[in-house]
Amino acid sequence: MSSERSYKKLRDTLICDGDYLTDADGLPKDASEDALLQMMYICLAVKKGSFCLDPLLGSELYTLRGMTSDERKLRVVPICAEALERIEGLLLTGASISETDGLLHVSVSARLGEREKEVCICL
Repeated sequence: MSSERSYKKLRDTLICDGDYLTDADGLPKDASEDALLQMMYICLAVKKGSFCLDPLLGSELYTLRGMTSDERKLRVVPICAEALERIEGLLLTGASISETDGLLHVSVSARLGEREKEVCICL
């Protein structure tokens, strides 16, 4: 099996009190919107290469810490794009970085279909 797999088929259902939450038709509620946010967060927050079962999972956002402010601003979008490229159908619409009290704050927005989502990572 190739390690170049995409995350297109990941779906999840909402669970409450140990059981599936159901919709009006009695079918399990799809948590795809929450799962998308979680997938984005994991792909961005995990240090690339640190998860032995999927060494391509993650990002190199951690490398921004050793850069100047100008270098960070140039690198944040390409780093985020690479981290999120395996989520099929996801379009990166923006990424920005700021520093407050020595902490780096990365804000990433992306679109999947009609849904626009934003994830923030603190480094």
